[in-house]
Amino acid sequence: MKGLTKYALDKLGEIEADPFAGYTVSKIKVKHSVAAKDNKKPFSPSQVTQVLQYCKTTFDRDTIDYWLPAIAAYTGARREEIGQLHVNDVSDWRDGLTMRITDEQEDQKIKNKHSFRTIPAPTILIDMV
Repeated sequence: MKGLTKYALDKLGEIEADPFAGYTVSKIKVKHSVAAKDNKKPFSPSQVTQVLQYCKTTFDRDTIDYWLPAIAAYTGARREEIGQLHVNDVSDWRDGLTMRITDEQEDQKIKNKHSFRTIPAPTILIDMV
């Protein structure tokens, strides 16, 4: 906002005084890794095992409820990324399969440019098929 106000003062003459003059940020910047520790507690290995076992015994293998938790647990992909995968996003590469996280289809989107990636399909997922 300071930059926008300075531009308005210098170029447009639209305002007489900078309303942001003397403004300082009142919140101290915190690294994302530190802030994340305060808000979220990761699942313990025991809890992950419980979730995967519940999904395996409760849901049909032909549903996303069966596969999404397993794919998330073994790849680290976000649930939104997994839920929008298309068949053509999974492909053979060398000696295994890969999954492309992309926004190329009309119904796909990614969180940011760094989210666009190709990840190997873990052997444990392939064995579940």
